[in-house]
Amino acid sequence: MDYEKGKSFGASSYPPSYMSDHQEAPAYHTPRFNYAATDSSTLVPATARFPPTFSCYGQWKWKQLYTLGPSSDEKLFAISFDTKLFSKKQSLFLHGGSSDKAPIVATTSRKSHGWHDRATITLHRDNGDDQEIQFERPENAGWTKSEVRAFRIEVRKGVVEEFQWRTSHGDEIKELAGHSYGWKLVHMGRPQHGGGGGGQSFGYTSDGHEVVAVLAHNMSWSITKGYNFGFLGTGLTGIWGAEWETAAVISGFWLWHLSLTKAGANSSSAAAGASAAAAAC
Repeated sequence: MDYEKGKSFGASSYPPSYMSDHQEAPAYHTPRFNYAATDSSTLVPATARFPPTFSCYGQWKWKQLYTLGPSSDEKLFAISFDTKLFSKKQSLFLHGGSSDKAPIVATTSRKSHGWHDRATITLHRDNGDDQEIQFERPENAGWTKSEVRAFRIEVRKGVVEEFQWRTSHGDEIKELAGHSYGWKLVHMGRPQHGGGGGGQSFGYTSDGHEVVAVLAHNMSWSITKGYNFGFLGTGLTGIWGAEWETAAVISGFWLWHLSLTKAGANSSSAAAGASAAAAAC
């Protein structure tokens, strides 16, 4: 919400005028990515572990490695794959540093039974009491929402919340990366705003749920930058905690990488089909 700095009054000053009880409260402004702005309607980000916005960069050397950071000169995290990437069991690791030698803070793995199967996110804790989270298609998702993936996480003691990644090319994506497309992470709590006949508002879905993060494909000419990621709304405040941010980041990367792999497989199949047709002529 908007907050006004307190004003001090001198001894000869009159008290502030009375505010009638029917006066409307200041309108709520969804916290946006422009966190450097100084106006009172813009929230200064207070994320717990990750920068409020960052990009994913690929490194194609002798092994596949990705790094995450605000810029190519400031890389803070790394994502590596196990040596069994093309086996039935696939895993990726999120490292708490800019190389694959840094400690692993989270792991995502799955058994390959197609592109839309369940994955397991493991959040590694210093005390060894790791938390496992299922990342899967919601049970109530019909065929029109076949690309939706969700995870449920304990955000504080005894409180479990559900978050869904949904495909998007809406305003939140455009503000982060211009004319692009990708996914938005939606908090599946009680609908708050934006739904119904009033139209959709920035930071909310058409069914009234808050968007707390977005991931957008990179549309620039850069061959090393894969995507842009940004926290939004309450996702910028740190209230969901460092583990939630970690789950959001690694699940977003998982979806993005699977989409690239699937696109590559489809391209290869199409090219093989074209070659076979040409050979038959």
